[in-house]
Amino acid sequence: MKTTAPNKAILLTAFFLLISLFIKAQTTYTFTGPGNWLDTASWSPSYPGTKINTGDTVIINGDIDINTFISNAGTINALGPVGNSYGIRVDAQGILEVTNTGTINIGLRGYLTISNFGKVYVSNVGVINIFDTGYLRIGNSDGDLFNNGIITVSNYGTLFVSRNLYISETGTLDILSLGKLQLDGGFITNAGTITNMEDILNNGGKMYITNSGALNNSGYLQSFNKIIITGTGSLSNAGSIDIEGSSSIDNYGNLDNSGNLTINSGAINNYATLLGNNISHVGNFTNNGILNPGVSTSNTIGTYKFNNNYVHNGSILNIELESITSFDKINIATGASLNGILNVSLLNGYEPSVGDSFTIINASSVSGTFATTNFPAGYTFNVTYTGTTVTLEVTSTLRTIDREITIFKMYPNPVTDELTIQLEGATELENVTIYNLLGQEVLTSTERIINTSSLASGTYMVEVKTNIGKETEKLIIK
Repeated sequence: MKTTAPNKAILLTAFFLLISLFIKAQTTYTFTGPGNWLDTASWSPSYPGTKINTGDTVIINGDIDINTFISNAGTINALGPVGNSYGIRVDAQGILEVTNTGTINIGLRGYLTISNFGKVYVSNVGVINIFDTGYLRIGNSDGDLFNNGIITVSNYGTLFVSRNLYISETGTLDILSLGKLQLDGGFITNAGTITNMEDILNNGGKMYITNSGALNNSGYLQSFNKIIITGTGSLSNAGSIDIEGSSSIDNYGNLDNSGNLTINSGAINNYATLLGNNISHVGNFTNNGILNPGVSTSNTIGTYKFNNNYVHNGSILNIELESITSFDKINIATGASLNGILNVSLLNGYEPSVGDSFTIINASSVSGTFATTNFPAGYTFNVTYTGTTVTLEVTSTLRTIDREITIFKMYPNPVTDELTIQLEGATELENVTIYNLLGQEVLTSTERIINTSSLASGTYMVEVKTNIGKETEKLIIK
């Protein structure tokens, strides 16, 4: 029993030490300005230093300048009181880092500005929230914001960009209800995800959607300058986009329009893939890339609508057929001028019959024809051009022969480098043609042993023509 009291004393000492550490870890510091972060006399109850720990809170009452390095893993609140505007100015080569689970809240007329070679870094799962008439301004005097974390803008908050905003692969920028992103100059380089549910105004800057970056718009986007999509970057529109003045969307990635896309006096320059099952596409449009009605990446049938003239200028139109009633279409309110390539493919094991027809283009007027047409292996289609429509009709199918007789055998299947064609009896070989699943010819031969080493791994169709007919079989290349 004599050892009990000392043990209790030790335990109590440890307990109170933990409590004191816990209280210290959750200190609230208040800055009363105006002044500089390094003004120790402007802080209460004490100066927090240049590193805000997890659990700590900083309240900004008055304007504060940061021209040193500040690391925030806690919470900084720049919330201006009614009738006043309090905020943070990162300038004179100052750096503000929001790291770990650190948070900066900017609201109630509070602000954060970045200028004069100042920089803000949002890393890991750091967060900046802009709301309730608060704003964050990346100034036009060499200010930069690097976002590897989360930025949200909502409830009359605004993010102004006049210099440089970089969003990494892990970064997100969410424009939520009543929030706004305004690009007045400079650049936004987005390799992460921008989600706009409310309002983006591009007054005079440039927006780059790069690598695997995405801009998902279900609100309103108005642009007076360039939006450039590169690599595997994508702009997905389920809301409304207006292209104004001499501005443009230059698409070298994926432009997915399931909403309203309006070219008032600017342009959409498509050099890659335009797709969607849209509501409208207003303005004359010349396609220099690929058009996929629906969503070809998920094998979804759709109709793409053009409200004005459409020019298919040496480009590619991909049409998918799923049934006699379910297939891709283009509807053009005015004129269609055709050239380029038409690729037709079948979905979900569909096997059309002779006589089946598919009107894939409807317009007030149609001029020109497709220079090249590629159809599924084993099928022959006729393309009929009228003054207002383009219709495909199945005129023959080799699959009927497949079920009646066997002209040849091929082995091995799957094959790696060398395919052998074996004919029955005295059958004479005329030629062998191999097609990809888009119906494009990739190899032809008059020999019975064919070198396939130049073909990529995948599924192909082999058409063998002989003196008694022709037949098609599926081939897998490893």
